[in-house]
Amino acid sequence: MNLPRLMASLKSHEGFRPTVYDDATGRNLRRGDTLRGVATIGYGTTVLSEPQAEWLLASRIAADHETLGRTLSYFEDLPDEAQEVLVEMAYQLGIHGLLQFDNTLAALERHDWTAAAAGMRASRWAEQTPLRAEALAKRIETLTGTPAATDHETA
Repeated sequence: MNLPRLMASLKSHEGFRPTVYDDATGRNLRRGDTLRGVATIGYGTTVLSEPQAEWLLASRIAADHETLGRTLSYFEDLPDEAQEVLVEMAYQLGIHGLLQFDNTLAALERHDWTAAAAGMRASRWAEQTPLRAEALAKRIETLTGTPAATDHETA
């Protein structure tokens, strides 16, 4: 089997649709629409099994982890737990949205877990998704290790 050739043929015949549509009518589905056929997305995918969903989840996690590693010079120096929290935030907010957390990211870079958690809690994101934000902030503030010294601190 020639996988690239087969994929090209399927892509050509199925066509890519990034939004959910009714395969019987070809129309994009919106809230309140009556489904005549089967809800479909992508290249004719009608049902997403849990293993497929987990594969997609793992792919997105890997992509966000890689992007954060390239974008934040200190990312790989953070504890795994902090990296996981940042990846989860990027998953929800997008990389661009996460990068708007200037104070939180600066606190994470200096390993000031208390300030980072406070910055997370003080955000509009925390107002919009309070349970998730609080759970992630708690994960950050319970990290061990002392904050790096700042300019105004004495040794």
